Amino acid sequence: MAAGSPSTSGHPTGQRSPSTPEALRQIDEMYGRWNAGVRELSDADLENPPTVGPERFPMEGIVLHVNRELIHHGAEISLLWDLYRWQAAPSLVAFPE
Repeated sequence: MAAGSPSTSGHPTGQRSPSTPEALRQIDEMYGRWNAGVRELSDADLENPPTVGPERFPMEGIVLHVNRELIHHGAEISLLWDLYRWQAAPSLVAFPE
C-alpha cells in the first residue's frame, strides 16, 4: 500500500469488524478518543496550525472539517442501516403518512 493511502477498511489495523456490535463499539471508542483529544486543545492550539505534519491552516479548521466528515459519513451509515433493515423486513418499518 502506498504511503499515506488509507487501509481497505479505514480501521487502523486494516481489518474489518466481525460484527455489527463490534463495529459500533469501535465507532464509539474512536469517537471518544477524537472528542477527548479535541477537548484537550487550548485556544492557542486551535488558533495555530498543528505542530506536527505539513498542515498550515489553524487547527480549528481541521477540527471543523473532521466533525463535518463525521456527521456526513455517520448519516450515510445510518441511511444504509435503515435501508438494509427495511429491505430485510419492509412490513415492520412504519412510514409517516
